[in-house]
Amino acid sequence: MVFTPEQPLNAAAFGLGDALPRAVPVDAVVALVTQVVSGQLVQKLVLFAIVFASGLGAALLVPTDKTGVRVVAAVAYSWNAYVAERLFIGHWTLLLGYAALPWVAKAGLKMRDGAPRAWTGLVLASLPAVVSAPGGILALGTALATAGRRKAWQVVAIGVVLNAPWWVPSLLHNGLSDPAGVEAFSARGENWGGPVLSVLGLGGIWNAEVVPASRANPMLPVITVLLLGAAVLGLRALSKRMPVWPLAGLGVLGAVLALVAVLPGGVPVLEALIEHVPGAGLLRDSQKWVAWLALPFAIGLAVAVERLRARLLMAVLLLGLLPDLAWGGFGRLEPVDYPPDWAAVREKLVDRPGDVAVFPLSAFRRFEWNDRRTQLDPAPRYLPGTTVVDDSLSVGGRIVAGEDRGRRGCAAAI
Repeated sequence: MVFTPEQPLNAAAFGLGDALPRAVPVDAVVALVTQVVSGQLVQKLVLFAIVFASGLGAALLVPTDKTGVRVVAAVAYSWNAYVAERLFIGHWTLLLGYAALPWVAKAGLKMRDGAPRAWTGLVLASLPAVVSAPGGILALGTALATAGRRKAWQVVAIGVVLNAPWWVPSLLHNGLSDPAGVEAFSARGENWGGPVLSVLGLGGIWNAEVVPASRANPMLPVITVLLLGAAVLGLRALSKRMPVWPLAGLGVLGAVLALVAVLPGGVPVLEALIEHVPGAGLLRDSQKWVAWLALPFAIGLAVAVERLRARLLMAVLLLGLLPDLAWGGFGRLEPVDYPPDWAAVREKLVDRPGDVAVFPLSAFRRFEWNDRRTQLDPAPRYLPGTTVVDDSLSVGGRIVAGEDRGRRGCAAAI
């Protein structure tokens, strides 16, 4: 989760560089904000917003006046494998969009009911999500599922406008990614239940290094099935109070998309799409779409235990299933200071022409000052100007080509 004291504002931040605009518009937003406040403060605010907004939003989405029920929804949505794994890998922009989904759902329901100026609420709720392309798509899908067919054209119009900062620059690129990434970034099993039950338990991320140890619990697949069954029963009861089945259907779609690469025939289909269809690279790392399942699961489970006196016991059970998210993942999440040399180099490069080459040419590094943990190279977000990197990635011994096929890619090849 790389933040820098002051991120430079350059063409790449707006998606106008050689690479695909994957960090658009978030790089521009962070660059503008860090002109006013330090990056470390921005990072702390983002982390707080992810945890607080996701839990509060899920709690308020449940139509009940029982605090215990809302606590179950909050814990189920904010304390799960999806949040843990994406947090450990540093995908804070995706989690910011995830945290916005309950609020987007509430705004969509208001649009469905014909509330005055409900569209403004949808715009405001979607803003944290549209800092990234996946987050914007997650928000758009959630809004469509909750606003209903009669409001669909308004929702799509809002979504197209709010997501323009990333899809407009995408038109300037060929938008094609390496199809080798399909298998490399496919969902993986975390226990004997395999990838299917891992994904249905909101886990299954491709990177084994970020998977909490508790996900290997041999009882977890059984508990996952039981909790999902309870959530379905809860959604059935909840459907009498609010239209939840479209949201549940979206959750099923998210699970299917997350599992496409591990289903028979899924890999060649995705490879063909990514190789020939611009923008289809968003289907890589498909496990991220299981975020759509988390919200109906959380509110369904909360309603399922609404009539029980052991509501708080359910919340404790959910916490206990993922103990290694506590205290920053038992030390996995901790702030790390940059060595003074970084600031010294930045000062020397200010107002100097030309690009900066950082050797070895790799977008992912292991520094001694960060305990040799794999991390994104902070140079492009720390040093002024344009930094030359090789954005290819080695996953399990397989090289997935980067998406910067222009000048930077040529420099990396040299």
